[in-house]
Amino acid sequence: MTPDPSSWTLARIRHALRRRWSLVLILMVIGGLGSYGASALLAPTYRSTSTLAFSVNGGSTAADLANGSMFAQDQMQTFAQITTSSAVLQPVIDELRLDMTVKDLSDAIVVTVPLKTLVLQIDVESSSPTRAADLANAIARNLTKVVGTVSSSSEAKNSPRIEATLVDTAVPPRFQSSPDKSLNGMLGAFAGLIIGIAVVLLGAIFDTRMTDPEQLRSVVDRPILGTVPRVKSITEQTATSDPGCLAAEQFRRIHAALIHQTAQRPATDQDHFRLLVTSPGSGDGKTTVAANLALTAAGLGRRVLLIDANLRRPQLASGLGLAESEGLIGVLNGRAGLEGAIRHDDASGLDILPAGGIATDPAELLTSESMRTLLAALTPRYHLVILDTPSTLGVADADLLAPLADGTVVVVNADRTRRGTLLEALSSLDSAGNTVLGLVLNQCRLGRQAGTALDAAVKAPTTASRRSRAAS
Repeated sequence: MTPDPSSWTLARIRHALRRRWSLVLILMVIGGLGSYGASALLAPTYRSTSTLAFSVNGGSTAADLANGSMFAQDQMQTFAQITTSSAVLQPVIDELRLDMTVKDLSDAIVVTVPLKTLVLQIDVESSSPTRAADLANAIARNLTKVVGTVSSSSEAKNSPRIEATLVDTAVPPRFQSSPDKSLNGMLGAFAGLIIGIAVVLLGAIFDTRMTDPEQLRSVVDRPILGTVPRVKSITEQTATSDPGCLAAEQFRRIHAALIHQTAQRPATDQDHFRLLVTSPGSGDGKTTVAANLALTAAGLGRRVLLIDANLRRPQLASGLGLAESEGLIGVLNGRAGLEGAIRHDDASGLDILPAGGIATDPAELLTSESMRTLLAALTPRYHLVILDTPSTLGVADADLLAPLADGTVVVVNADRTRRGTLLEALSSLDSAGNTVLGLVLNQCRLGRQAGTALDAAVKAPTTASRRSRAAS
C-alpha cells in the first residue's frame, strides 16, 4: 500500500529542516543582526536609582512604635503617589532648569515600594547618565521635604510622625538601560529561528517535489532503481567519457537493478529485452537517462540498440552528435532500409536508430503494423532494445508504445516532477497494460553518503551486478 504522502511525521519535519537548514540559519543571522543594529541606532537611555527609608518617631512604648510602623506601611503607597506630584517635581524642574513639564518628568520616573517594607525606590531614566543621577537625587531630596511637611501637619492630631531619609544616593550609571542591544539581538535571532522554521515547514507543505529516494519511496510503492546526479547534457556521455565518475557509477547501479528486476519475472526472455524509457513531463531528463543507460549496458559487453521513438521532438541524434538523416520514420514509411538507418558507435559499441526527423502522424506510425514488425525483427538481434519516448502526460505516444515493450522505466526529475504528476503518469502506464519496472530519480543532489542511501533505495543484491556481466 502506498504511504500517505500528505501525513506529517517527525521524520518528514526533520528531513525538511535538514534540507533547508541554511535558510533557517540565514533568517536567524538576519534577525539577530537586524535587531542588534536597530538597537544600536536608537538613542541610549540611562537609569539611575535613589532609595529612601521611612521611619516613625513620636512613640513612647513598643506598642506605639508597632502601631506607627503599621501606619507608615499603610502610607507608603501614598508617598509613592506624592513622588510624581507637582509638589515634588516642580521644584526639581526649577532647581535643574529643565525644559519640560511635570507630566514629562513624571513619565521618566518609576517608583517602587517593596512589599511590607518602609523603603521607596526612585528610578529615573534620561538620555544622559549624569542627568539621570541628578534627577533621582533631586526628587529624593524634595520628597523628604514634602514628607516632613505632611508629617508635621499631622502632629496636632496625635498621629505618628514619619520621616524620610536618603539612604542610597543615585550615581551616574556606566551602562545604558535601554535599548539592550545584546538582549534584542538574541530576541531577534530567536524570532528569525521561529520564522525560518515556519517558512521551511510551509514551503515543505506546498512543495510536492520528490528530491531524494526517501521522499520518492514515501509517495509510491514502485522499486527505485537508482538516482542520477546532475548531468548537463547527453553529449557528456558520462557512462563512457568518465567511467570513474559518480554519475557513471550510478548508471551501473541502475543497470544492475534492472537486471535484478527482470530476473524476478519468469516469463521475460532475459537474453532479449525491450525497455521503454519515459517520464511524467517534458524536460525531466529521460533522453539523457536512456542514452547513458544504453551506453552503460553496451560498455558491459551487451548488444544494445537505442531507438529514438520521440517522433514529435527528437533529441537523441543532436544530443549524440549524429547527423539527421533517414531513421525510424523512414524505416516505418518504407523510404529507408533498416541497416542503413542504424548508426553504430565504434567507441562504445552502441547501435542507435534516430528518429529521422519530425513525423506528421507519430501516433499512427508508432501503432502501425510496421512498428510491430520492426521490433519483432530487432529484438532477437540485441540483448537490450531501449525506446526513448515522449513524456507520458504530454502525449499518448508512451502509452501506445507501452504494450510493445517488456517493461518501462519512469524518470522522475528531483527539481521538477510533482507528486500528483507522477501518480497520474504511473496510473496512465498501468492502464496501458505495461509493467513499470521501477523509477530513476534524476537531477538528484547526491552527497558523500550517496552510495549508502542508494543501496538502501534500490535494495538490489550484489549478485545482480554479477548477473549483468554473466548475461553479456
